[in-house]
Amino acid sequence: TLLSGKAGEGKSTLGSQLLLQAIEQGYKCFAYSGELPNYVFKEWMDFQAAGSANIRTYKYNAHDVDRYMVPPEITEELNNWYRGKCFLYDNEITGTDETVTLCKLIEDVVLQYDVRVLLIDNLMTALDLESVSSKDRYENQSQFMKKLTRLALKYNLCVILVAHKRKNGDGSNENDEIMGASDIGNLGMLTLSYQRGKNLDDSQRLLK
Repeated sequence: TLLSGKAGEGKSTLGSQLLLQAIEQGYKCFAYSGELPNYVFKEWMDFQAAGSANIRTYKYNAHDVDRYMVPPEITEELNNWYRGKCFLYDNEITGTDETVTLCKLIEDVVLQYDVRVLLIDNLMTALDLESVSSKDRYENQSQFMKKLTRLALKYNLCVILVAHKRKNGDGSNENDEIMGASDIGNLGMLTLSYQRGKNLDDSQRLLK
């Protein structure tokens, strides 16, 4: 599944919510975030999982704006709920001599932990972990998509790949609006577009 949208419109938030729903339904999950350290990604998931009733506000001083936190006792409950069900890629690991591509890592966690739902956020940063032979970035994107599709079919997985939309794209064909190689949309089985609607306020999104 391709999850597309413009930068800053909430694709990663929706992706984390999809993972939480999968965990709730009994599936084991894996998440790779190329833009956020794993602990930051987890903090954001915690906010989604805790819900507004369990989030506290605080201020550093009298003039500060409201800030938000998940209380430690709720975080501990969530940690117990995640344990053995959700695995996060640590993108701060360095110093290893062995190059492990992202697709190889995905296959390993599927076989070792019986992971069934995977979130790859996002296409461009994920390619940095792939050993690519071509200098053509569009060919590399297509090859990566084909690898993910083969893994999904081989192991009956749900793979959610986040991809940016073209900056000025506003066409009716969602696949054509995805940034990158022209065949990316065709290689996926389902494309979800997540965006601000023209007649919606800032707190609302359109999913189609």
